[in-house]
Amino acid sequence: MNVPHGYDEIVAYYGDPTHDPDGWWRENVVYRPLPFVMRVAWRPATPQTGVWIHHKVADSFLDALIEIRDTHGEHYLHEMHYDYYGGLHNHRLNSNDRSKWSMHAFAAAFDYNPHIATYEPGGRQPEFIVAAFERRGWVWVYVNGVPRMHVQAAAGY
Repeated sequence: MNVPHGYDEIVAYYGDPTHDPDGWWRENVVYRPLPFVMRVAWRPATPQTGVWIHHKVADSFLDALIEIRDTHGEHYLHEMHYDYYGGLHNHRLNSNDRSKWSMHAFAAAFDYNPHIATYEPGGRQPEFIVAAFERRGWVWVYVNGVPRMHVQAAAGY
């Protein structure tokens, strides 16, 4: 998967979610079932069984999760708490630059395991999860050289 680099390429590749938001949504965002049930991070007893995601990255996203499931098994992921869904699409501005949209607004970013891969010292995403997404071109947010919860299908932003 080729990912756009920088904000201008992101908007050109994914479209502008602020220009006719309803039309943009209908043209670009698809619902896909997850390959394993995840737990909603802010309500762990609630199962997450599917996602709304940009059609250009849906296959690579699901492929990464299938690899994670097939390599380690759903029981292991659940037992180790590596099955927490922290959010995907969210129509909001970038938290670091409020003049631009978050990758979540493009439905091309995922917060995975926010309970263990926090931005606080000691937070870390398991390497096998990082590798599955990186093999498909997804880019993790690293803090002090450590992968955290946020992975996106874009670079340089």
